[in-house]
Order: sequence, then C-alpha cells, then structure tokens
Amino acid sequence: MHVHRVIIEAKDGGTLFRKVIWDEILQVDDLIHNASPAWRQNYSSLCGKWDNECFENKFLDLGEVMGQIENGSLRVNYPIMFNPETFNVHVIPIHFGGLELPKDGLSVDSVQAVSLYYFLEAGTDIDQ
Repeated sequence: MHVHRVIIEAKDGGTLFRKVIWDEILQVDDLIHNASPAWRQNYSSLCGKWDNECFENKFLDLGEVMGQIENGSLRVNYPIMFNPETFNVHVIPIHFGGLELPKDGLSVDSVQAVSLYYFLEAGTDIDQ
C-alpha cells in the first residue's frame, strides 16, 4: 500500500478554522476522489481498503461544525476532539500543524496546516 500526503495551508497564512477555507479543503478532497486516471475509474477503484472500504480523512467532517468553530461557540479540544454532529473522534496532532493553543493547552485557537492522507493499493505492476 502507498500513502500519499497532501499538505494544505491558507494563502494568507491565517487559520484554517474558517468556513470559507474549509470549503476549499473539501473541494480538494472531492477533486482527488473524482479524478479519473486513464487506467482506473476513480479513487474508490484504486484506494487502499480496510474491511472493503477506502480509508477516508474522517476529520474533514469538522466542516459540519466549522461555522461554530469559527464563531467560537464550539471549541476544538486538544489533543482529542469529539465531533458532536458525527460522533467521530479526531486526534488533532495527527492532522494539523502550526497549532496555536491557549495557556491552558486544552483547546486549539488556530491551525496553520492540515495533512490529508490517501492510501492507494499497490498489489499489481500497474500500481507500482
């Protein structure tokens, strides 16, 4: 299995915890999922699978609560965040870089970078 990492930062150097920025991150993920290489149909046909499902960047579900994160009504807990909408648990240091934490270190004020991971199968000569 091959792992490909995409690192994203905001052009203006600001936090990624903004709905407009998060929507662009979701667009990048969507482009990757819908790319159609000549020898395959799309990401789901070449992704590395676990229990017959593609690995996904589940933390992207924070987009569902990004408006609340941006306006401060929902805090991103550090080091582990529980998404109240999807019930997914996210380990923040795995996905985010350039973290700014308040003095108590229990939440995240801003992030400068995010890593998206894409696992691809590598079992045949064409996959190499």
